Amino acid sequence: MAGTLGKNRINIAGIDFSGLPVCVHLPVNNPEKAAKILLKEACLGVRFAHVIVVTLGHRLGTLARVARNSAKPSINYAYGTVARGGKRAAIVIGVAKPKVVAGIV
Repeated sequence: MAGTLGKNRINIAGIDFSGLPVCVHLPVNNPEKAAKILLKEACLGVRFAHVIVVTLGHRLGTLARVARNSAKPSINYAYGTVARGGKRAAIVIGVAKPKVVAGIV
């Protein structure tokens, strides 16, 4: 999947494999083109979702604050990481109403 997108100049900004059946979340630079490629070349179904990406300081309690403030709007999933020794974490949040959540985080 990554190779197929890469050779078609689609940049993948993150990846998450989760759930049963497995669902793959791929924030990409060109969602419409990626969907066409994955359907045609890899025979994979595609569903679009709104996401926001936030960067957080790598400090105690930062993620808890964001999670607490974001719990009320409809969050479908979230994933992220910080590199060892890094000072900032990147969190991808799948949401039903991106403007509402963006105003909170």
